[in-house]
Amino acid sequence: MNEFDSAHFEALGPWITGFEFGGNHYGGQYRADTDSRVLRFISTFRERLAASNRGRGQLLRILECGCLEGGHTRVLAQAFPEATITAVDVRETSLQKAKFILSSSGITNVRLTKENLNESSAAFTEQYDAIFCVGLLYHLRQPAEFLARAGQAANFLWLSTIICAEPEATVVEGDYRGRFFGEVVERPLAGVNPQSFLPTIGSLVDMLWTAGFSEISLLEKSMTPDGNGPADAERFLKAFAEGLGLSDVSVKAGVSNPSGYYGLASAFVDVDDDGWLDLVVANDSVPNYLYRNRHNGTFEDISYTSGFALSEDGREQANMGIAVGDYNRDGKVDLFTTTFSDDYKTLYRNDGEGSFTDVSYKAGLATPTIPFLSWGTGFLDFDNDGLQDLFIVNGHVYPEVDLQDWGTTWAERPQLFRNVDGAKFVEVPPATGSGLAAVIAGRGAAFGDLFNDGHIDVVINNIDSTPTLLRNVVNNGNHWLTLKLIGGPKSPRDGIGAKVFVTAGGFRQRVDIVSGGSYGSSSDLRAHFGLGTATKIDKIEIHWPSGTHQVVTVPGIDRIVTVEEGMPAAKTNETR
Repeated sequence: MNEFDSAHFEALGPWITGFEFGGNHYGGQYRADTDSRVLRFISTFRERLAASNRGRGQLLRILECGCLEGGHTRVLAQAFPEATITAVDVRETSLQKAKFILSSSGITNVRLTKENLNESSAAFTEQYDAIFCVGLLYHLRQPAEFLARAGQAANFLWLSTIICAEPEATVVEGDYRGRFFGEVVERPLAGVNPQSFLPTIGSLVDMLWTAGFSEISLLEKSMTPDGNGPADAERFLKAFAEGLGLSDVSVKAGVSNPSGYYGLASAFVDVDDDGWLDLVVANDSVPNYLYRNRHNGTFEDISYTSGFALSEDGREQANMGIAVGDYNRDGKVDLFTTTFSDDYKTLYRNDGEGSFTDVSYKAGLATPTIPFLSWGTGFLDFDNDGLQDLFIVNGHVYPEVDLQDWGTTWAERPQLFRNVDGAKFVEVPPATGSGLAAVIAGRGAAFGDLFNDGHIDVVINNIDSTPTLLRNVVNNGNHWLTLKLIGGPKSPRDGIGAKVFVTAGGFRQRVDIVSGGSYGSSSDLRAHFGLGTATKIDKIEIHWPSGTHQVVTVPGIDRIVTVEEGMPAAKTNETR
């Protein structure tokens, strides 16, 4: 350790942080070595290292964003002497102070770098085992971009920052709500940006999810702002984001697939309407999975007792894709799976409380689907009559079938089944020259109103070929309504997991916002409703993942409307 030069220390002042040298106290009253934020990070990071069988003697890399005066930097360097710590700050005074403290403490495993982390930074071009960010984010003008770069550099982020209270959120930056904060440049801890953006907690979580951090823990939220931050901050979020990153919890959750089944498609959807998302999995040549959510982070395997594991005659099927929708308008979500050729494709009617019945033959879907080898699938109201129709993408797995007289081909046409009355389906004939007559080696299928004209289109992903776009050109005068959902602080921003009910023309329809399903595809997350000849909406109910039930009104039909959780009015995006 170098000899401590108290005169040099004073010359670098004033100091916010207090330090002990030779049994004497120097500097301010704030003590980094007793700060629970850095101490808790150290203990949590050590636990993660132990869980991954990494420990002392192995090279670690830690990035500290905003080194202030070197207080946290010194604590981190002493706690992890085997690590290389890159400490970054844009303020020259902070770097000079940190350099003096580290040198006086005999610390040699820290690299100090001057960079503006609000901009593209060379620090983020490297990979780290952890990023420690305490007291910097609320100084940044573009926190979302900073977090996006952090997500590319590490899968573990320790964050402590100041956020904006919901009532004070008067600004929308991109998709994020919050407010601006004008810093006083003369303050010792300012100097990063003259104006920063403070997001709400919901927007901050959205930023983290978008950056790729999928496991987020809120460790502490205090009403009292840190004395080192903006004096009028509404909330101070301490040690936010323990264990950020991708973490495999499948064993703990009870969905680890110990039997080694061949899952080809899956979807999270509330099949028993208890307000919690369950998990359905289409398995190839083995029983399907249905996992019921136990409300505690674990799932119960009810595959057999639910009736979803096997076909009506108790057979395992070679399941490929899953469709999710309420085809009979009874308010319960039904399931449809696609299978191999020489087997029918299976419609499972939801009978309530997590029980399903195979009604494929009764619904008229079995016999017409037997010759085809099917993949992507989805419920869609292609003719806007208020009933969910069914689309199937087909294509064989063996090109050699074209050389054999097996009654099938490598390339196959897709199939569209019109829902007649909520009980029976009839195949729409593949008219010559139409998209339904296209013979292709299809695999994935994604559904959505690509042209915002009120008609659901289909994009097919073909193997060894370009995609196929099927534009919906039905023109029957039926009406429609599309809702784009924006979740609040306690729901996913994109509304995944929400259930939307629309009552019009004497019928109540249900659409679930699902990201999975089909096969190898992700569809439009907007909820589309065909209204038939109905000219007005009687009621719109939204059951949000947060547990909130919201009733909204819309200004009219034949339009796309944005609905934000908790907001009193819907916003029309586009009309026809």
